Amino acid sequence: MEITIHEGRNRIVRRMIEELSMELLQLVRTQFGPIKLGEMKPGKSRLLSEVEVKSLYSAIEKSKTRNVS
Repeated sequence: MEITIHEGRNRIVRRMIEELSMELLQLVRTQFGPIKLGEMKPGKSRLLSEVEVKSLYSAIEKSKTRNVS
């Protein structure tokens, strides 16, 4: 099952699955905002590319304008 959320509230996916009376065996984050994690293993890190950094700043600016209205 794939679930997309736009705001990371504490344990929201686990609670949604529990509400459906289903058992969650594994939860894997595949993307963080505009950054796709790909085959990155848990606990690993990497430097962001210039394009990724710009996309994060862009996402922040979009979020600010949505929250102002």
